[in-house]
Amino acid sequence: MIIYLLIIIAILYFLSWNLIKNRTFHIVASTITSLLLLGAVVLSIMNFNDHYGMHRVNQTKTEQLASVSPSKQMKMLIYQPVGTSSAAKKYQVVIYKNHDDQKKTSHTNPDTSVINHIHQNSSVKSPKMVTTKTRWEYKSHSAKLMFDLAQKANTDKTVNDFYVPKNWLVLSAKQAKALPKIMKQEQSNMKAQMSSPQAKMQMQRQAQSFIQAKMMQAMQKNPQMPAQQKAKLMKQLQAEFKQQVQQKAAAQLMPKVMQQVKQVK
Repeated sequence: MIIYLLIIIAILYFLSWNLIKNRTFHIVASTITSLLLLGAVVLSIMNFNDHYGMHRVNQTKTEQLASVSPSKQMKMLIYQPVGTSSAAKKYQVVIYKNHDDQKKTSHTNPDTSVINHIHQNSSVKSPKMVTTKTRWEYKSHSAKLMFDLAQKANTDKTVNDFYVPKNWLVLSAKQAKALPKIMKQEQSNMKAQMSSPQAKMQMQRQAQSFIQAKMMQAMQKNPQMPAQQKAKLMKQLQAEFKQQVQQKAAAQLMPKVMQQVKQVK
């Protein structure tokens, strides 16, 4: 309505200044139309610049998160900095999934009105994405009736908060791309170290000590254990020791891998 009022007042302003011959009526009409025109212009400017007649309304939505990594053992969330190096610290696009069976990844809107925060905390049990959208909406029906043609209700900003456990990898797109190559190299280095004669001999001694200790415990509980059961237990203990070695190797591998990955800019 404010646009129509501006047009009508502008016409009246023109008529009062140019067509009214009576001096007294001319002064009164010109003064009133001038003030009305000035007021309408000021209200329009306040609506455009300061959202006069409007207020902020927050809308919050929570969605579950899933890792974008194809590996079930390695949970991952990826981000991509946007713009120049200074702006990239503030603005970034986050690449994510909402479900494990989701084929294509989703990403946040690459816009300066969209702000993404990634929170890593060991207390997080269920990864989630909390989206808070702040919109400018009119305070009342009369305000909407007055200014809606000039400015529609619109989104002021969107804040996405990603909550993931501490054991998730949060990497840039470049770091995620470099990860497989770094992982393969570090695995090769570790394999070479474990293949040395000294490492093999030490591993054999550890395996022997582990199996003997477990077998002694089992024999103390069951001194009359049959030979067949002993053989079965021996295989189980060998598999258990192998699993422990693999877990220990993985625990030693990841810090080395992440040290290399963090150097990728």
